Amino acid sequence: MRYYYGNTIKEFLLEDENKIFGSLSIAHGHDLEQLQKNSWIEQIRILKQQTVSIPEGHIFFEFSIPRMGKRVDTIIILKEIVFVIEFKVGEGEYLSMLSIK
Repeated sequence: MRYYYGNTIKEFLLEDENKIFGSLSIAHGHDLEQLQKNSWIEQIRILKQQTVSIPEGHIFFEFSIPRMGKRVDTIIILKEIVFVIEFKVGEGEYLSMLSIK
């Protein structure tokens, strides 16, 4: 599978946060560092708040992008629009992906 957790936004909003976190943890398959745990918990909380008014769409956490060999934090698909969301929980500044090598 290309993602750790995926669902419709409607079901995501109804699903228990601990269950979502559990799905992410199981799919991760490695030891979880505290920073990763805190990041997912915060991402779930923020996205539940921010997607409550979105009637339809899909959400995917830890989505793997083929050919790039990278994984993005969250992808939200609304109709034909794809939103790629990267969280930097605990960071003091944003570094553009263009400046990261």
